[in-house]
Amino acid sequence: MDLQMPVMDGLAATRHIRSVLKITDLPIVAMSANAMASDREACMAAGMNDHVGKPFDLNNLVHILCEVTGRNRPEITTQWSDPLPLGVLQTAQREGIDLDSAVNRLGGRQDAYQRLLATFLKDLLAMPFQLQDFATAAKPLEAKRLLHTLKGLAATLGATDLAQNIAPLVQQVQAQTSGHRLSQVADQAGAAIRAASPGLLALLAALQQSPTQMPGSAIDDVIDTAPLDIPACFEMLRALETQLQNADMDAIQTVTDLQKRFGPAMRGQLDLLGEAVGTLDFEAALPICRTLMESLSV
Repeated sequence: MDLQMPVMDGLAATRHIRSVLKITDLPIVAMSANAMASDREACMAAGMNDHVGKPFDLNNLVHILCEVTGRNRPEITTQWSDPLPLGVLQTAQREGIDLDSAVNRLGGRQDAYQRLLATFLKDLLAMPFQLQDFATAAKPLEAKRLLHTLKGLAATLGATDLAQNIAPLVQQVQAQTSGHRLSQVADQAGAAIRAASPGLLALLAALQQSPTQMPGSAIDDVIDTAPLDIPACFEMLRALETQLQNADMDAIQTVTDLQKRFGPAMRGQLDLLGEAVGTLDFEAALPICRTLMESLSV
């Protein structure tokens, strides 16, 4: 249960489920960047079963989900999908990025980390302008949600300094905040983003230049310009559909292979699918995948 939702937040939604709908046996676990003891207490008081703070550890998350659903706890070990070159690790250390913890939180998938980092940077560079727009329009709730998202993503990706610099700004933005105060918060957030961006960009460049970068991660890697093999493409999409339904992280590699093998012939039709899978939004990727399958079966 996401705590930071518009209209009805996670606490209100949980109270409604428990008190109004009378659904008492449904396990509800809070997922939030708010990790203070008071936040956990508020979640439990609302009727939740547990609280997971971002950035979360994959092993701990699986154990909690197994516990609240009555399943046995599996022993999970995470490891690098491939050893990262020393230069990448040195870049992360120099820039103050906790790369080891971040990749392990993603199940050891450095390709998933690279995709998330690339998407995060694209959004990050636009955030100062978005925050200023929210300040000008006196929209503190929108500003707070954006800052909350920024804090959680930064922590997940190991950009701990950025997450720590944004955390107090989230608390400062309230519904009654004046436009002038919002502008100050936007300026502070913009400064933190500009300070963190060069290091994150340097890490992304190091990952992309490393011998272990994921196949097809750059447009220059796409060299297959043969006509579309419809049966083969359909079979890969069908395999991807199953992976998305099962929340299987192998979907990342499958969509990468799809883009490399069929991207030119599909003329950009795989871009939206790749973006959804790249940000781990498997729920959004599933209908895109099915639509592509239908288009190939016509």
